[in-house]
Amino acid sequence: MKIAFDAIPLLGRKSGIGWCEAGQVSALTRLHPEHEYQLNYFAARHLEERKADLAPYLRDHVTAKHAFCVPYVYRTVSTFIPVPYSWFFGKNDLTHFFNYIVPPHVGGRTVVTVHDMVYKAYPETVRGRTKHMLDLGLVPSMKRADCIVTDSEFSKSEIIKYYPEFAEKIRVVPCGVDTGTFHKIYDDVEISRVREKYKIGERYFLYLGTLEPRKNLVSLITAYAEYAKSFDKPAQLVLAGAKGWLYDEIFAQVESLQLQKNVLFTQYIDSADMCALMSGALAFTFPSLYEGFGMPPLEAMACGTPVLVSDAASLPEVTGKSAVIVDAKDTQSITRGLCALHEDEALRERLSQEGLARAQGFSWEHSASLLYDIYAELLGMTMLAPDKPPKPDVPPEIEKLINSVDWLSYSTAYGNAVNSSYEGKYNIPALLRQLWSPDHKLAEQAASALDAALCHQHVMIGDAAVPAYDILLRRLREIPSDNTGELTEELLWLFAGFAACTSPEFLHNERTKYDGLHKDWDFPDYAKALRRKMAEDAAEFTRFAASPNTDTQEAVACLINDLEEGA
Repeated sequence: MKIAFDAIPLLGRKSGIGWCEAGQVSALTRLHPEHEYQLNYFAARHLEERKADLAPYLRDHVTAKHAFCVPYVYRTVSTFIPVPYSWFFGKNDLTHFFNYIVPPHVGGRTVVTVHDMVYKAYPETVRGRTKHMLDLGLVPSMKRADCIVTDSEFSKSEIIKYYPEFAEKIRVVPCGVDTGTFHKIYDDVEISRVREKYKIGERYFLYLGTLEPRKNLVSLITAYAEYAKSFDKPAQLVLAGAKGWLYDEIFAQVESLQLQKNVLFTQYIDSADMCALMSGALAFTFPSLYEGFGMPPLEAMACGTPVLVSDAASLPEVTGKSAVIVDAKDTQSITRGLCALHEDEALRERLSQEGLARAQGFSWEHSASLLYDIYAELLGMTMLAPDKPPKPDVPPEIEKLINSVDWLSYSTAYGNAVNSSYEGKYNIPALLRQLWSPDHKLAEQAASALDAALCHQHVMIGDAAVPAYDILLRRLREIPSDNTGELTEELLWLFAGFAACTSPEFLHNERTKYDGLHKDWDFPDYAKALRRKMAEDAAEFTRFAASPNTDTQEAVACLINDLEEGA
């Protein structure tokens, strides 16, 4: 089966639409390597840069196809003259467009993502060019599409409100959060480095996103001015993100309220700095007027940062009760929220813990699975490789634990190597799903291997995951150990590899904080030998962790062999 994606949102500096596509495409192609995928893009200049933009998504079964044309030119011309898209990219079984518009004559089945209806609900906040494009192209695109995907139940209701004739085509696929990128940072040195880089004070409220009207930043600044009057040492307000459109009023409001010393504009933030920037904030503020989903608050939650959002659009659907929710159109309500977060440490701690737990429920793997089911429905077949057993039914509580293990797999350099090098075969969540099929049982030794891994990785995965992992360990031990099988051995090697690749120096400095949590764990002899080997040969394990191209199976097999000889 050949599936194509419109890759234009992945090029250059990605917007929210680009990050959504990146998360879904990366997860989908990793979870289902049995199909062929093609990334379609137009470009007429900076061709090497465009190739570099797509390089992270390419694998043996994922290729890129380039057509020499300016993207905006093709979109404009094809709005009036039906120039077939298939002339440039051929015919695929299914093509997914992530940015509202389906061009003419694509060939095969088509899916379009319509993220929101902001251009209808708040037309004054949308760029004129964008509004004109949607006025002309959205209805024809939804007619051409076999399915319309949107990010939230709220957005579904909005599309039906304005275009009820397309109600039967709409499916909801929530976005996810990349917990490999967004996670709680405990390293004060790293947080200080980022603060110094952007000249940010020690205590600050953070907004991270595009500077544009619908983000309601003028109201946030007005509310902040009232908050600042209530405290001798108010926290700074950091507005981080690139200029979008109609942003002059935002800067003018800071000047009119004489807040130049309190409000900092940082412009675009390097993606490598986002996690530390969020982790160091007193709270994350996002009082937007309208969102189709709202990824930034979810990413802040994954960093353990307390969150303030508005009661508008999809935001309460995403954050649940794990955030301070204010009236988007009432600056006094926003002020009260800022004051509460400033002075109530218990509130901040509660929101931090609840936010971490909330973020675990939104994974890109889950998002991609929902998308895959839509593709399968449209193509009228079960899109599974012939040699793969059907995916077993997994109880909701086990699915939650699987997502937690997925978090572990992305928490270390070795975890990333495992997933990128072996994809479907060595994808830990996929392997764990198989454990609940009739053909596989998990032995006590694999649970003990997970013990060892989690003992050494606990600081990196964050406090919120501990209850889920404790439950997972109990469940694994409840499964009979009479049939270990090849799958058990694979999991054993992988978990041992995770444990082996944590810095012994880090472990020595940090593990005393967590010993109490693990006092009842029973480690087998091999795990003791593993820890002893780590202490003896730190450099070797550091090499394993720092080598993303290492053959995982061979490296871990050598490791286990060394342990057995030295035990």
